[in-house]
Amino acid sequence: MAYYIAALDRENAAVGRGITEDKRTKIAGFWRSSIKRWLQIANDDQLWDTVRQRIRELNEPNLRVEFSSQLRQNLLVALCKVHAELGIAYLENAQAAYAQSQLSLMKQISGDTGSDRIAAGIVLKPAAIRLRQQVKMAEEKAFSNPASAADTATELLRLARAATSQFDLLFSNDDPTRTDLFDEIADATNRIQLAYHKATSDDQTCLDILQSALPYAHTQEIRQRIEGNLKTLRSNLTFAQLAPAYTILQSIQDSKDSPLEKLGLFRRKAAPMLTFVTTGMAATDSARNDLFDAAAVLLRGISVEAWNSSNNLVTAEAAIELGLQLAHGTETRDRLLADQKHLAGIRAEQAAFAAVRKQAEEKAKRKQLVAWLIGAGVVILLIIAGNSGTTTNRATSPASNYTSGNGTYRVPSYASAELDRDRQAIESAKVSVTLIQSQVESLGNQIERDRAVIDNSSQLAIDTFNRSVETYNALLANARIQNAKLNQMIDAYNAKLQRYGR
Repeated sequence: MAYYIAALDRENAAVGRGITEDKRTKIAGFWRSSIKRWLQIANDDQLWDTVRQRIRELNEPNLRVEFSSQLRQNLLVALCKVHAELGIAYLENAQAAYAQSQLSLMKQISGDTGSDRIAAGIVLKPAAIRLRQQVKMAEEKAFSNPASAADTATELLRLARAATSQFDLLFSNDDPTRTDLFDEIADATNRIQLAYHKATSDDQTCLDILQSALPYAHTQEIRQRIEGNLKTLRSNLTFAQLAPAYTILQSIQDSKDSPLEKLGLFRRKAAPMLTFVTTGMAATDSARNDLFDAAAVLLRGISVEAWNSSNNLVTAEAAIELGLQLAHGTETRDRLLADQKHLAGIRAEQAAFAAVRKQAEEKAKRKQLVAWLIGAGVVILLIIAGNSGTTTNRATSPASNYTSGNGTYRVPSYASAELDRDRQAIESAKVSVTLIQSQVESLGNQIERDRAVIDNSSQLAIDTFNRSVETYNALLANARIQNAKLNQMIDAYNAKLQRYGR
């Protein structure tokens, strides 16, 4: 007992102040001696038989024989409790190393009896009760004022962090006493942020709260619930993050500028925005790749318009090349590669035609030279003949000849211009429909992915999924309207083409 009291007095004196290594070594010796003796007492069967016999002899109504067994069992718990309280005191004074030394002493005393865990539960029971009360009050406060529930959740997590070191010291990570309590905190925090999100739609704040709450969740069901909400919130933030880029792509599509000007606008505005809004996103992120595919589809439209409206092969090829740098989807890349191959064929045809035309021009020049030489020779002969006194009758020919044949009427210039305008409008509408269909397909794929993992117990996840479906339906309806308009334009164009005989 003397060793025990000496060690305990010195430990209490060290809390908040610390001691030298020599004194710490001396205290450790006191503990070893006292623990050795306490364990001898706890394991001395003869001693406890004597205690039971003495209780029988006293024959006191309030003192039962079973008390000796209870006393023996609780002796180790009581000793462990002293060290648990010392460990908590050291933690509160930022003396983590001293706290760990108390944990080691508890294990020496407890052995495999579990006394250390029982003592830890006794010491931390008040803290656990307080935390559960704070959880209850936090939920009541959040549901009565959802708009300020973020502050409530943050405060609850702060209280949890303050208690974490104590529970981590005395309990293992998978101990039910610890996991049950922190599961309650994590689950309550999740419910509180749901109330806040429903009131404010503040995705980022809710994301921050749930990321802080997730480490406290131990049960798989609660972790999956929080992770599902985290996924939904990240999806919302990603959609908002990418919206400026989609806006610029749509503005370029709707622009009345020439294809060359649209391509320049894409390089100046859209390309930097694509890089900016996707900074930090993984190369495999489906939302990022859907955006890049939409940009590639727009560039393909610019390429088609450049060739069809003005046979501008340079702009058409440049747009396709840039689109291939952005495209990720297999279908989009295959379409662009086919376009690139087609444009390469056109360039080859142009080169072959240019070579033939050059040969023809050179041949015409040679014929012109020969004709000039022949004409010069005739003139010389006439001069010689004139000098010899011989006259020659001039051969006369009609000023012009008209040969009638089966020709093709050319379309009047005003009609040709009208048809060209209609064709350009059709190509522009095709690109617009393709871009909208790309957005519909991308959102549809996202909805199918979300449908497979949606948490039906999370109102936030359900509301977000329903909003995505509403957006998809609106886009799909718009795509059908635009496609119908495109078909009307094509029918009108074909009718004009037949009327003008083109």
